[in-house]
Amino acid sequence: MSDKQVESSRYCICYTFRIDIMKTLLKLLFLFSVYGNAFSQSLTEEMTQVLNQVGKKIPSDQLFIHSDRNFYHGGDTIRFQAYIRDSRTGIFETESTTLYVLLLNSERVTIDSARFRIMYAEATGWLKVPDDIPSGDYSILAFTSNGMNFSPEFTFTSRVRIDSFLSAIKRSAPGNQNAPGSQLPQQLPQLDLRFLPEGGTFISGIRQRLAFNAVRPTGEGLQVTGTITNQRGEKITGFRSTKYGPGVVEFAPVERDSYFATLDGEEFKGVKWSLPNPERSGVSLSVSNAGEGITDITLRGREISGKSWFLTVTLNNVLVFSEDVRFDTLYRKRIRTDKLPAGTAFITLYDRELNPVAERLIFLNEYKKMVVNIGLSSPSVFPGDETELTINTTDEKGNSIKSIISVAVIDSLSGYYSEIPMPEIESAYLYDRDFYNNLPFRVKSEGLENIEPESIDLLLMSFGWRKFYPKEVVIDNSDHELENYDYLKIVNNGPARRCRSDIRLISNESLDILSLPVNSHREAHLLYDSLDPGVREILILPDKEPIKNSSTVKVVFPENKNFTDKAKAFSVRAESYKPRTHVIR
Repeated sequence: MSDKQVESSRYCICYTFRIDIMKTLLKLLFLFSVYGNAFSQSLTEEMTQVLNQVGKKIPSDQLFIHSDRNFYHGGDTIRFQAYIRDSRTGIFETESTTLYVLLLNSERVTIDSARFRIMYAEATGWLKVPDDIPSGDYSILAFTSNGMNFSPEFTFTSRVRIDSFLSAIKRSAPGNQNAPGSQLPQQLPQLDLRFLPEGGTFISGIRQRLAFNAVRPTGEGLQVTGTITNQRGEKITGFRSTKYGPGVVEFAPVERDSYFATLDGEEFKGVKWSLPNPERSGVSLSVSNAGEGITDITLRGREISGKSWFLTVTLNNVLVFSEDVRFDTLYRKRIRTDKLPAGTAFITLYDRELNPVAERLIFLNEYKKMVVNIGLSSPSVFPGDETELTINTTDEKGNSIKSIISVAVIDSLSGYYSEIPMPEIESAYLYDRDFYNNLPFRVKSEGLENIEPESIDLLLMSFGWRKFYPKEVVIDNSDHELENYDYLKIVNNGPARRCRSDIRLISNESLDILSLPVNSHREAHLLYDSLDPGVREILILPDKEPIKNSSTVKVVFPENKNFTDKAKAFSVRAESYKPRTHVIR
């Protein structure tokens, strides 16, 4: 909680949680792999090899930081709880024993940093906000010791606001014309309106869905209505945005026709936006959730006789379904996913050389979510009063389940900044990282767990895109040894005759003395996992020979400065959405 106490009429409760997942998950992930003829089996093995190769570049540690709030003031303490799970299995476990957390300003300068010990895939920590810190937006950057062996793009980062209490009151006061978002621009800026065919292909003569999204140059989404016409000015269909911005339209393009979108409103009069040009031949991909644990895949083709493809479903970079596909005009496949965990999956159609033809990002098993119920002993309290929280967790059927809960009570006036969305553990763990980072501010603020499945599916169509091309992946079967950063080095300086032969340590939590041998470089290494889980502090004991105590002993923490510098750059991310055309080549 904040070091400053202020009276306020409303408080917000934010929570994170952990869901226990059975150790048999990896077995379940391969349950749906279908092996047809020898040719199909060869492609399955090759695709698995590609996914394994990509997986080598993804850290096993998937980190989430639950901070007590997102609005701080000079002199406050940022308190947080960290959770680490395996990115492929979803099990809360890690081989890392060290958590690195930094507080950065907008210029990537470190304001405060600290290391914390990870125990049972969790860690509790804090950062100190200086008393004289300038007001502005700051970033919390966090990663594990094992994570330093991989790309900095996988680090956890979240924004926080640091300001003075008086400026916060002034900014939120009614009638303040300088408040962000209180004034509309005098003139409507240029609008970016794009139509993205489901699956990435747009084939003549096949009825298909196209997601669309209207975005200002500032990244702000805009709700629109309009009409689609062909090059002759004939109306094809109308369209309308949904409440979250993106919308969907469906029609069958005609060969050699071109299509344009116009928006309603005088400010858009005379402006047209082009739709993708339909292709003469090819395959379209459509995916829908038919019910709890059932996913329907539909492929429609034109002028594809004699060709064959390879259909896959990947979840957490693991191949969970594959099948050899041969058809002339229509192919339907219903797969059951109820044995799989919830999460975003890629449904991809490849040619025989594993070049992607069409792809769709979907959310599997959205019904498999833990329900957290919080009850208060009293709806309102006065300063100094106490209130009790009653928290219970159930599965989708109402059955009680085990969970680990961290709760933060936030003062809505001095501890919550509405212009910065607070991270959600469910969104961070269950949704594709690139998809979530690309979502507009409004969606992040509302929270994906509060949005109905139909709207989530439309957001996936609008903001999801391909992550890699298999043919661009170079297969390397060699094992790359990971650097160990979970230790500290104790250096004994001074003349050789005064150098210690060993370094003796003792902790406040244990009376046992630990002796570390000194190597030829006059160094001793203390591995963190060699310490008892309860150890919090260690002391270096004097040597038995007094003359050897005259030489200084220096403690050095290993680091990967190149990784840290790059991670700081990743922490400063633009919040605006820049749409990308979803084209599969």
